[in-house]
Amino acid sequence: LDLLGWKEYVEPDPQNPYVQKLCDELARHQGVEIFGEGGLGKTALAYQFIRRNLNDDTTSHSRLGGDQKIKRFEKFAIITSKSRHQGERETVHFRVDRKGDPRNPSRSIAEYNPHGRYQGFIDRVADLYPGSQGRGHLSPEEKALHAIIERPILVVIDNYEDIVKDDDNHKKYIEFLTEIPAHAKGRIIVTSRPPAMGKTNFPVIKMKPFRPPNIHELLL
Repeated sequence: LDLLGWKEYVEPDPQNPYVQKLCDELARHQGVEIFGEGGLGKTALAYQFIRRNLNDDTTSHSRLGGDQKIKRFEKFAIITSKSRHQGERETVHFRVDRKGDPRNPSRSIAEYNPHGRYQGFIDRVADLYPGSQGRGHLSPEEKALHAIIERPILVVIDNYEDIVKDDDNHKKYIEFLTEIPAHAKGRIIVTSRPPAMGKTNFPVIKMKPFRPPNIHELLL
């Protein structure tokens, strides 16, 4: 858990359009990909969504349907290949309050998955399937898929750029993610440096580098 930096991290501005964009896309799609250079706050954006969702502060906007509150997810699973704190641009850390703390083990699980191994990802998500220990007739992939379909869980696949380094590994992920139906209760957030979710039809949120005036202010 220490590797995930739950206690201290660069938190995007609450008024930042990326936050609202993430809420809007998660309300309409099974998954969302966040990509951009290292240190721009891709993982922090996912963390902020989780903390706001725990505090019942996530709302999607629609021109036709108006504002709709995104219901609180039952469980959060953060699966990362990070072996250390990352963020080339991170120079300031902000301590978060304990309200809606995502470190609460009843709410979230986090796992270091070296190289983003597919089987490690599947095993972790399969554990979230209700009664998974007594469903021996289902394969781990089937349990994982049903967990996402039947339960309002949010799965974060962090540092997907490590996964695409292995073509076979990447192919297995894509095949699994494309099987998630539109009526699934669960959602997926993928963070990556190059966009890699093309075949899944996940919408993409591209994070751009800070503009020079913003960088100047941060360094003061």
